[in-house]
Amino acid sequence: MKDAKHFELATYVDEWPSFSVLLCLFPDSADVHSNAITFQATDDLKLKYVLQNTRVIDWNDNLCFKGIESKFKSMLLECIPAHSELKETGRSDVYIYNKEDCSFKSDLTDGFYLAKLKPEDMGTIEKYWRFESRGLSLIRNQLVLDTHPTAGIFKSNTNELVAWGLELYFGSIGTVHTVELYRRRGFAKIIISYLTRKIRESKGIAWCHVQDVATKEISVNMVRSVGYKKTDMQHIWVAYTPRCK
Repeated sequence: MKDAKHFELATYVDEWPSFSVLLCLFPDSADVHSNAITFQATDDLKLKYVLQNTRVIDWNDNLCFKGIESKFKSMLLECIPAHSELKETGRSDVYIYNKEDCSFKSDLTDGFYLAKLKPEDMGTIEKYWRFESRGLSLIRNQLVLDTHPTAGIFKSNTNELVAWGLELYFGSIGTVHTVELYRRRGFAKIIISYLTRKIRESKGIAWCHVQDVATKEISVNMVRSVGYKKTDMQHIWVAYTPRCK
């Protein structure tokens, strides 16, 4: 298993110090896509110019654009080389917490306790992770342990981790999961409420993805019960495959 120190992230901007385009490249250990890219822009024309002219993106390689705003998909289609292919692999609504107050009450039943995640908990989290190649997500999650809010619910008698969540390296609350045997106890709501308070206490913006999957309604009801509201923004994941002329 690679150590967290081997995770690399390359960041590029269109100009400095006043930039309109932020482009991040990082390695992806998945079998199909070897490089992952995410970007954000406040100027669409400058973003289009960067995508069409940058030497940072190797259009001859398999790529995955991760968590980009859905409005940029049409621009990608215009910018990629001819005979190449874009395939959307995931889509999520963006929810944000914008209430002034952020009260928190754990409501944990006897026999469980809430605590910060530890390095030794990452193996359990990785075991249940299903959205990304294993190994890489473990490395990324290890990176945030000392710098981002994390939360786990543990059994008091065995210290077994049964539910968890954390603020991911790009700022979203994520990786929220409850082991099936311990569901329907409100653990996910407790985790998200706790993380939301921690993020707001540090003057951060609390937000999360709700992925467009069969269980979407459950997730929507849960984040709304905490106080999150849906925005007009959607994030998408797009796989790029080059094609020979």
